[in-house]
Amino acid sequence: MGVKYKVAVCDPPVTCYDGPKISRAHAISQGVKRYSTGEPCKYGHVDERYTSSKMCLRCERERLRTEAYHEWAADYMRGYNPEPQRRYNSKWQRERAA
Repeated sequence: MGVKYKVAVCDPPVTCYDGPKISRAHAISQGVKRYSTGEPCKYGHVDERYTSSKMCLRCERERLRTEAYHEWAADYMRGYNPEPQRRYNSKWQRERAA
């Protein structure tokens, strides 16, 4: 699978977080959603990461600002139906609705 969204690489690393540093395993055991190891991500951001995906919050913010993401979201919303077709559980409900 190729790269869908491109994020600029920071050199030197950009530090956006100076809180406590814990490992992902420790964060999972505590049940927290985000953690920080103090190490830069592959794009050079030193920020919190999501426990579920290991994704850097700064990378996520930048990805959400890309044109490719906006195009994908627009395509997704075009197919979105806010009022789904009603499903009836019984023959009586179908007959009554008709």
